[in-house]
Amino acid sequence: MHAILEKRADLSELGSFLGIVSRALRQYWDRELIVLIDEYDAPLETAGRRGYYDQMLFFIRSLFDCLKDRSEVTGAILTGCLRISKESVFTDTNNFVSHSIKDAEFADSCGFTDPEIQQILISQGLEHCLDEVQKWYDGYVFGSNVRMYCPWSVMSFVGAKLEDSKLQPQPYWINRSSPDIIEHFIEEFGVRLQDKIESLLQGGTATAYYDEAITYRDLTASENNFWMYLYFTGYLTLASGCSPDSTPLCRALLR
Repeated sequence: MHAILEKRADLSELGSFLGIVSRALRQYWDRELIVLIDEYDAPLETAGRRGYYDQMLFFIRSLFDCLKDRSEVTGAILTGCLRISKESVFTDTNNFVSHSIKDAEFADSCGFTDPEIQQILISQGLEHCLDEVQKWYDGYVFGSNVRMYCPWSVMSFVGAKLEDSKLQPQPYWINRSSPDIIEHFIEEFGVRLQDKIESLLQGGTATAYYDEAITYRDLTASENNFWMYLYFTGYLTLASGCSPDSTPLCRALLR
């Protein structure tokens, strides 16, 4: 711990930090401890682009080492865009269960459903905006057919609309994301990929094969990985009548 505080710790010592904090919290409060980690794979994405992927992978494995010991951590919930299974990040984690975007369980728990949207709008006197909200922010399909709305976009729209009744819908979510990987893919695959993206923007479709085993290390190894990345990160969703269990996966629509 002293090495970390004095900024002289190596990767192994830095990776032990979560375990140290977990033990301290459990001992101090004498309560069961649940660890919540959002976007656990974001550091791997950055490391993959900047050339230190192996070092970051080692650090992430060390960081999650504390999840093996139930005497310290009762449970954990991790969220991320890609499941880094091929790299064995979770090999030693006890009773690990993964739920992907195509799984039916919890499919209605990661956004707003139609009934929830109607309830929100009615409670704020904005029920007349339902058609606008559906057109702009209803674009995700979780599981096989659960349609979901982006919470950030909906709440941003509702808040702004209450301040200015003449406000038009805005693409709030996309302004929160970085296009670096998309730009990198276009550089890698050239004009052909750019033409397909432009077609999607105009309401066209793209076909992909479902693959959950991609990693940030081999993200640009194929064009299919590109479509999978856009699907997992919310840029794409399933077209009507498509299923993630079909081959090919879908004709995806850019949202």
